[in-house]
Amino acid sequence: MPDRPEPSELERRLAEAEARAEHAERLATVGRLLAGVVHEINNPLTAVTMYADALAAGLADAAAREKAEAILEAGQRIQRLSRELVSYVRPRREPDGTHELSTLVDEGLRLCRSELKGSSARLERDVAPAAVRGKRESLVQVVVALVANATAAGEGHRIRVTAAAGADGAVLTVADEGSGMGSEVLDRAFEPFFTTRPAERLGLGLCTARAIVERHGGRVTLASAPGNGTTATVVLPLA
Repeated sequence: MPDRPEPSELERRLAEAEARAEHAERLATVGRLLAGVVHEINNPLTAVTMYADALAAGLADAAAREKAEAILEAGQRIQRLSRELVSYVRPRREPDGTHELSTLVDEGLRLCRSELKGSSARLERDVAPAAVRGKRESLVQVVVALVANATAAGEGHRIRVTAAAGADGAVLTVADEGSGMGSEVLDRAFEPFFTTRPAERLGLGLCTARAIVERHGGRVTLASAPGNGTTATVVLPLA
């Protein structure tokens, strides 16, 4: 039986292109399925968080109020994970709108209450006026991702959140005094699904935050070293 001829370079490239196309189609299918599942989860979850918030505000008994707040915080955590997944699998062009950065920061910190409480972090806030353009929900998600990442750096450490108008635009920083990251971890920090805490995180927070910032015409950087904490810096165009 004659030997089968070796495939040509053109044939190899064609086979690789076909494999990439099939892989992309599978990812697109998974993305559509995931977006639909998340949408179906969010509809009843919105009612859960809304009523839990109202219930917590109306309860006089401290123990009962704490349970209602726990339900609210758990629901908000699921909503944040859902937003991360949808933003990753179905990115979209961000519509324009003008927002005060301090308001976005405060809303993000409110959504991070459970993480801040769980880590016993000492939060410091120093926010000056700065107006930015973009979608409010997406920009709040950036704040949430950075603060949640800072709370995961340890327990009882200080987290300092600052925002102000600078020469290059509106500058938001989230700095923690946690354990910090070595160069190998830092190099992969923005990689999708990369996390050093797989039981607690999806590994999409920083990746999604960077994608949102870049869609708004900004940039985000990380500076970190073992034992010296981590500082995340976001620069967004001023409105």
